[in-house]
Amino acid sequence: MTQILEIKNLKTSFDTKQGKIFASDDVSLSLPKGQITALVGESGSGKSVTAMSILRLIDKPGKIEAGQILLNNAEGAPTDLLTLSEKQMRSVRGNRIAMIFQEPMTSLNPVYTVGDQIMEAVMLHQKLDAKEARAKAIAMLKRVGIPNPERRIDNYPHEMSGGMRQRVMIAMGLSCHPELLIADEPTTALDVTIQAQILELIQGLVADTGMSVLLITHDLGIVAEYAQKVAVMYAGEIVEVADVKSLFANPKHPYTKGLLGSLPSLQSKKEKYLKAIPGVVPHLSELPCGCRFQDRCEKRTPDCIQGAIPLTEEAGRLFRCVHPC
Repeated sequence: MTQILEIKNLKTSFDTKQGKIFASDDVSLSLPKGQITALVGESGSGKSVTAMSILRLIDKPGKIEAGQILLNNAEGAPTDLLTLSEKQMRSVRGNRIAMIFQEPMTSLNPVYTVGDQIMEAVMLHQKLDAKEARAKAIAMLKRVGIPNPERRIDNYPHEMSGGMRQRVMIAMGLSCHPELLIADEPTTALDVTIQAQILELIQGLVADTGMSVLLITHDLGIVAEYAQKVAVMYAGEIVEVADVKSLFANPKHPYTKGLLGSLPSLQSKKEKYLKAIPGVVPHLSELPCGCRFQDRCEKRTPDCIQGAIPLTEEAGRLFRCVHPC
């Protein structure tokens, strides 16, 4: 299957009082064209840092230390985004790769109308004049399901509900027809009805336009419903990659199995408490030798502490474990 983006051995570090830590440590991941790939894991696993690294939005004290981020082109060799100048990256951001951030109220500028903010990206990347850009912005607001877009285009962010602000963010991200949309927890703080509407909107746009999506989420129910491929992160590392059906039916890594086991089910109603993974994610400055999940794993053996655990490929799946489930 053709890949739109390939991340190879990405290392993103931060200088802290405890020393240098790697929030993305030797991360490799490919994103197929026309599919939704989910990136899951507990808070602090490195999901958002990986996404921000793709767009090179890592500021000091952060730094992308090594790796490649290859954006495939229709013609010719892929482009390594880490080799581009800042000016060249600005032609990629919002144009070929767009991003929806976690909280639209803090991502949208409160002193500009939503129309002005959508028009800015369109005028920059598509070289339209103000009249053409406004017409394009109205069309995008209509496409994402905002009623009365001709009037709403002149609203400020505070005049809209959370669900409508999220739709504005999607309209802004899609206004230049990106090949890849990075959605960093796009349904955070939204009620379940609006969540479903936003996710169905993204799913419909993938079907209509053929774009790819990297969906970052904690919600495994969303993953099961909307994603085709899943990558699981833990303590800065990718620990498992599989298609969604295989992963839910037969998880290979104990951490993935623990995440799935903590989901409520009809059977869990008979139990007083939901199952939980014991312990917490280790601090990135105090990682154990060997498997990073060892202190929380019921299957721990001396093999787990001998050294770094490589990703193993088996039947098209990847997992980082010496004793897979």
